[in-house]
Amino acid sequence: MHVDCVFVTSCLRSSQGMLKCSKGHSLAKATCHRKVREVVCDICEEELCQGDDFFQCKGCEYDVCAGCFKSRSAAKVAVSGKFGVLDGKFKQKADKDKKDRDKKAAHTEPTMDADDTRVFAFTGFPPEADPVEAVTLIKEYAHDFLGEFAVVVLGACIVDGEIGVSYPISQGDAIHTKIHELRDTFVYRGVTLTTCDVDMQLFDKFKMPVPPLPSASSSHATPVPASPTRRVTFGITADHSGWSPELEMRRAQVGEVLGRPRDAPPPLAAPEVAQDVPEGLGLVLSKLTELTVGVNELRAAQASTVTRADLQEFHEKSNAETRTFVLSQTDPIKESVSLLLKSDAKNVERVRRLETRVEKLESSSPTGPDWSFQKLAVTKFPSTVGLEERLAVMRQFMATNFPNVQAQKIEVIHRGNWQERGKNRTMTPVGLIDVGNADLREHLVKTIEAKNLKISCGGKELTVTRAMTRSADARNKALRNAADALKEQAGLPAKDVVIEWVDSKGRGVKVKGQYAFEQPRGRDIGSFTDAYAHLKLP
Repeated sequence: MHVDCVFVTSCLRSSQGMLKCSKGHSLAKATCHRKVREVVCDICEEELCQGDDFFQCKGCEYDVCAGCFKSRSAAKVAVSGKFGVLDGKFKQKADKDKKDRDKKAAHTEPTMDADDTRVFAFTGFPPEADPVEAVTLIKEYAHDFLGEFAVVVLGACIVDGEIGVSYPISQGDAIHTKIHELRDTFVYRGVTLTTCDVDMQLFDKFKMPVPPLPSASSSHATPVPASPTRRVTFGITADHSGWSPELEMRRAQVGEVLGRPRDAPPPLAAPEVAQDVPEGLGLVLSKLTELTVGVNELRAAQASTVTRADLQEFHEKSNAETRTFVLSQTDPIKESVSLLLKSDAKNVERVRRLETRVEKLESSSPTGPDWSFQKLAVTKFPSTVGLEERLAVMRQFMATNFPNVQAQKIEVIHRGNWQERGKNRTMTPVGLIDVGNADLREHLVKTIEAKNLKISCGGKELTVTRAMTRSADARNKALRNAADALKEQAGLPAKDVVIEWVDSKGRGVKVKGQYAFEQPRGRDIGSFTDAYAHLKLP
């Protein structure tokens, strides 16, 4: 109700015990907004504060605070009559307001009474559950899943493990259907909650929990237990703070600074005023007495005064606590990073060794397997013999001497730029017979040598032996390229440059009888020496 409209009103309780207005209308829950209007309870006449919950009937302008609503609604018998007595100075205005409301109601069409309210509860909360957390959770559930209904969370009953919720009776069936559909959704710390109806005479057992106010030192020493007793936080029992001993010591030091008692200086004695002092002196003494009282209040307040030295000490110990905490949290990270770096160094070394192996393999086999190990080489073909005749001679040799061996490929090696194949390339005196297998190739070579098998072409006897390997071919090319480099890069005459294909110590290229390029035994292609060491193979 408005402050300027205070009146006596009748209130009825239904058979279920819920408070109603004088016309039997149910009261709806609301929140006081002083910017909109000021609200005064029509029962206890107490003015409500901003944000207070209350119950109202808008049509009848009837307001009841939450305390009166619960206390009056809890009665077990139905009562009809007037509650409360107002002073005589308000009765005349209250009667006038009642007549105005009755006259207004007579000229309007009758309306249906508002819905009654019922209460159900979410149950299944463990005894150690934090009521503030539980009520907050149910408020979130009500907002997210029951927002279409006019439900109100009433509070918690810690003993029964329940959170009460009120709702209009007209929405009861729809709410029960909705909750049944979402029955697996309402969970508290892994426990599925259930619902139950609550007797309307017991709805006041639900109390809205009040979060504990932080103490003066709570912001600094909350994680450290004040005593060796077990502590319970949000339903979880902990045996210790979880901090390191050094950090607990630092936090205790900060708490000691904040909670350190300080003795106040003794109060000053007030001057005594005699009865026969002059009026002027009495006035001075009276003011002096007031001043002494004020000074004593200031001296007493010094017990809780924070000095510059206190702030300096608190700052130093707080910094020490912060440093200890940071170190306690970062030391494990440093150890983990160190282990990761060591592991990373080992992995880098493994990768380096693998890369070295791959490079060696690639350098030794740049184009894949060496197929020359499964080929026979037929050499010394006369230059006057054509390509087709050479191929026919090699096929005839295989068919006559090894009829059961199927040659995979028979070819003649050509010399020249491979991009000009079929044009400017010329045949070499070497032909190749690919038998498809290195072991088979060795068997054929041994058979040829044992039986002294012969092959001829163009009236000239040919030689059948193992094909030159890729490594041997590369070494031969290196000798030829080294000779060309000496002629072109060093400007030496061709008569002075000689390739030594066979030598007991190795092979190479000589200039006037001295090695300018040496090629040792094995697979090494060789290198320039002495005065020609600056030359590079093309």
